[in-house]
Amino acid sequence: MVLIDKYQLYRKKGKKLNDLIIKRQINRELLTEAAKKLGIPLKNNTFIFNSEDEMSVLMDFAIYECAKTGKNCIALYKEDIDTNDNIEKELLEGMLLSYTSLFKITSIIEKENKIMLADVLNKKEDISFIDFGLSMTGTPGMLIFTRIIPLKDFSMTSGISFAFPENSEENLKNNYEILKNKINSDSDSLKRFAAFYKMSLNEGLETSYI
Repeated sequence: MVLIDKYQLYRKKGKKLNDLIIKRQINRELLTEAAKKLGIPLKNNTFIFNSEDEMSVLMDFAIYECAKTGKNCIALYKEDIDTNDNIEKELLEGMLLSYTSLFKITSIIEKENKIMLADVLNKKEDISFIDFGLSMTGTPGMLIFTRIIPLKDFSMTSGISFAFPENSEENLKNNYEILKNKINSDSDSLKRFAAFYKMSLNEGLETSYI
């Protein structure tokens, strides 16, 4: 199978898998706690979003970062469901190994829809993932905070990202160090996501989630 075709198949199955995890593991209590961690206000039992896309941010945060009994929703779903679908198995393993960071786009290979990155926070080079939208709209030097899901033949994102101007690297890193210490959690990953989400509201570029 051509790699781009495989990516499209995995992306399609990944969206369905996300829906199944949400249906089985996400409840109002967990969403409310997730919104509180992100600073999303609740008024008359309704979440107040700045944009429609922020629902995707909240769901990603709830699925990956908010633990119940010490495990996130992906781990709990994997324990509950015994799937025979090999792609779903690979996606679940990749989701459990996923990680977030602030990345700098170093180059874009348009014909392969591949984004080449440097991990700004962990000082790692030669990271890549496939993404149709960003390969067309991103530019070298742009900074993005995203969640990377490693798979056998390629990596992709969970579908959310926060984009920042290329000249804001030092400012973002400094503000991150300040913000993360204000977030009440034992999880570095949770604090990292919440901090960069909050920075994206004031310092981020407009993005959409697909």
